[in-house]
Parts: sequence; C-alpha cells; structure tokens
Amino acid sequence: MAVAALSMSHRDGITNLEALQHYHEVTSALQSSLRSAQDLSSDGTFLTHFLLLLYDIAAAEPSTHNLWSQHLAQLLRIVLLRREAFGGEKYPFIIWSICNIDMYALFSGAGEGGFVGTMLESEFIPPPSFHLCPLGADGSSVVYGEETETMPTVLQFNYDVTILAVRLGLLAKELREEFSEQHFTADMLAQGGHFDTRLSQSRVQELQDAFRSLWANPSVRVLEKRSHPLSGRPRQILEHALSLHRASMIYSMTSMWPTQRLDEVPSFNSELEQYIGEILQMAEGIVSTGRLELRFIIFPLFMAGVASNSGNEKRHALDLIKSMEHENIGTNTSAIRRVLQTVYEKQAQSFMHTGHSLDVNWMNIMIEHGLQVVNFGL
Repeated sequence: MAVAALSMSHRDGITNLEALQHYHEVTSALQSSLRSAQDLSSDGTFLTHFLLLLYDIAAAEPSTHNLWSQHLAQLLRIVLLRREAFGGEKYPFIIWSICNIDMYALFSGAGEGGFVGTMLESEFIPPPSFHLCPLGADGSSVVYGEETETMPTVLQFNYDVTILAVRLGLLAKELREEFSEQHFTADMLAQGGHFDTRLSQSRVQELQDAFRSLWANPSVRVLEKRSHPLSGRPRQILEHALSLHRASMIYSMTSMWPTQRLDEVPSFNSELEQYIGEILQMAEGIVSTGRLELRFIIFPLFMAGVASNSGNEKRHALDLIKSMEHENIGTNTSAIRRVLQTVYEKQAQSFMHTGHSLDVNWMNIMIEHGLQVVNFGL
C-alpha cells in the first residue's frame, strides 16, 4: 500500500503523507514480529523487506537520508538464512530482481555491491530458467507455447549480459577505490603527475572482449535477424539485454575511473558512436510504441547522453528520458534527467575552456547534487 500510495502521490503532484504513514506502520509491525531466526527467514519478512527496498528507492530525495542500503543488507542476511533453512529459494525471480537493483547501484557509485557480489561469489544467482514469474510445478519459470522457440535463448543472453555487467560494476568500484587511494586528480595529471592505467585498461579490456563475444554468438545474431520481430516477454527481455550490453560497453570506455576518458583509446570513438546510436534507436522504438513501463532503458539513455559528442543526440536522449517521467513510481527519472542536463552544462563549460569535455565526471556531479541513484528508472 505504501508503494501504491507513493505512486499516486507522484502522479497527482501531492505530498506523500499517506505513503509515509503506511511505510511506518509496516516497519513497526515488522520490528515487533521478529523474535527469532525463523521469523527472519519467513516468506512474509522476505517479501516485506523487498517491498520496503522498492519504496525507499522510489521515495529517495536529494540530500536526504534513505534506508535502501539497510534493507539491501537485511535482504542479504535473510536470503542466506533461507538457503540454510530451506536449501533453496521459493522466489528466485525476486533474488534476480534484487541482483539487478544492486548492479545499477554499483554503476552509479551509490552502492557497494554487497548483495550481488555475495550472490555471484557464492554462485547463488538464479539460472535463467528461474528469472520469470509465474513459476511452474517444478519451480522453474513458466514458458508459454508461443515463447518456446525463442525464450530459452533470450533468457540465457540476458543472464550472460547481466553477469558480465555485474562483474564490470564490481571492477569499476575497485578501480575507483584504487584511483582514490593514489589521490590523483585531473589537475595533478595536467601538471605532470602520472597514473599508470595500463593494468586497469587490460582488466577492463578482458570484460569488453567478453561482451563482444556474447554479441557475436550465432544464436543471439539469429534472434536479431529474424524476419518476424519478437513480441511479448521475449521482446522485452531481449531489449533489456541489448540495451544493457550497449550501456555496459559505453560505461567500460568512459566511467571506470575518474580520468578514464582522458586515457581512452581513440579507436573506441567509432564503437562508442555505434552503441550510442543503437541505444537511441531502441529507446525511440519503446517510446513511440507507448511501452513506457520499460524503465530499464533510462540507464542506457543516460550513458548515451553522457558519452555522445553530438548536440542532437544529447538533446534526443534528454527528451526521451523526459517522455518517460510521468510513468514512474517516484521521482528518480526526473532527477536523472536534471543531472544529465547539469552534466551537459558542465561539459559545455569544459569545452569552452579546454577544447574538450573529457574531464567531466558525472559521478562527482551526482555527489555535488546529493543524489544517490540506486535505480535509474523507478
């Protein structure tokens, strides 16, 4: 009820007092009902914490304290308890959803990747056949008759792209920490300081090559070249996988450490332009067909806007994000659009002074605006 009330308050442009009341009622009831590890591992506790996580992500406001990370940490504890108690998970598609949430928090720099990192290291991330609901009698996702030809391949491709994206996010966090420990800034580099990026670039290149190999997989290319386009769930999942693949490649070339774009290989430019164009084309198709519930396209649009050198492409990315604002639960999409606009302004200022905008760090701009982006689309 809290999530629904928050959505209605955003839609109607009114305060979210009713949503807050429901939220506090739920948290109070939850605290009073937890008396043992058995209570903590119950279905009700698990599902309630998941909904509270969604609420706190959607309700996030700039420069305000938010409990999303506490809910995520508690969910990790609950998931591990449930595996110990039950030997598995009754709701694997929720585990998959939480992993995706944590992945995007990693990309923005807001999260530490504790949940998805533990799931990856422990090999607890559900395999592709458990990512969708409803579940069948055997516990795996139901695949309908018209989906049987394409759904397994689409789910596997989406899984493979997401796992690589998680690894990319974890590596980016590690590289940013290493860079920060060296206390290097763009100004210090300009004054003759040296930051050895060769090892970092080789680690990133390993993941880039893995992304390229995924796209070259014959079974995936067959899906792309089908004479009859996919529809329904297979189409939506394939669009998610393709847009995340392109966005991850852009991220890998631009955002792994603060000065990466100053060190980028010139040969990446044409590849960047290709990925930017493909993201804009996919997003335009989603918006033009009224499928505004496909929030996953916001992050790729953001990365395309940040990385593009074309004024027309930048405006197009901003317009597409704006067109999706009214269908979200909270205000994250509006906040992302405002941050992207600020990034554009900073890039224009930098270009005026230096002849390029490669030193503009969009993560620093988010920090300056007190914005912790956990999910780009809610």
